[in-house]
Amino acid sequence: MDIQKEIQEALTILTISRKDQLADFTTIVSHVDEGHENMILDLSEINSLCDITSITLELIQNSRDNIDKSLVICGVDKSLQSNLEEKFGKDFFNIVPTRNEAVDMVYMEEQERSFFN
Repeated sequence: MDIQKEIQEALTILTISRKDQLADFTTIVSHVDEGHENMILDLSEINSLCDITSITLELIQNSRDNIDKSLVICGVDKSLQSNLEEKFGKDFFNIVPTRNEAVDMVYMEEQERSFFN
């Protein structure tokens, strides 16, 4: 499992480069630095998810919700996106096609939170 990390202002972009599975929850979250808790997961190299890795995504989503931060997933192929939507519902994850759209979504959500807090 190779996780590439990129830090931008208030977010961490993690690119998972192993093709067959996603790392466990603790491994992924350990790559996020304080002050950069908004997370983008680039899954463009992931082909499919098993039940364990979909649970990992659910745990990550819930962990971001608990600290009032964002998780945006990008680079997901159509079949993988369909599987996630079938398992969790269409609105559970923020899924966008590209990394740039993911960055924009995180910043829009940050602005939205600042207006309501």
